[in-house]
Amino acid sequence: IFSKDKESLTEEFKLVTAEDYKINLIPLDKVIGREKEIHYTKALIRPTHEVTTDKDYTINTPSIEEIMYYIAKGDYKGE
Repeated sequence: IFSKDKESLTEEFKLVTAEDYKINLIPLDKVIGREKEIHYTKALIRPTHEVTTDKDYTINTPSIEEIMYYIAKGDYKGE
């Protein structure tokens, strides 16, 4: 995965923040890794139309460091 250029990686993944129950609604095959905080949960995901159009999710472009962190922390198996 890390043989891709930065732009490809940041387009392939999105970092979403929402209440935990909203993160749990994202299909598991789209979630790379997650981190639960007191008031919200962050997850690195492969974007889906349902998430990108839902105003309850805050969507950010992850940094390379964030991508590496969530892949190392999660159950990412690659494509």
